[in-house]
Amino acid sequence: MEAANRGAAEADGLSIGLTISLPFEEFNNDYVTPDLHFHFHYFFMRKFWFTYLAKAVVMMPGGFGTLDELFEILTLAQTRKMTSRFYSAVRHKLLERGH
Repeated sequence: MEAANRGAAEADGLSIGLTISLPFEEFNNDYVTPDLHFHFHYFFMRKFWFTYLAKAVVMMPGGFGTLDELFEILTLAQTRKMTSRFYSAVRHKLLERGH
């Protein structure tokens, strides 16, 4: 995420940061716009706000972390923990395919 934040900062744009409390791995990203830095204590709340207002989610091929993120988002949609247009569309696609 630091690379995206740095690119936005170098282009004089705004950059948002959603950090999580971890006992040994926490650090501040110097490229995040100070008023747009949000700190969370729970992974669920970070994931919730990270995707709640999204119009789309793009998943790029990666490792197990990418699959983990994808399945967490799909689980939130399937269990109706989120009720936005994006999640309604995801839920509709899941039901349309019979899953």
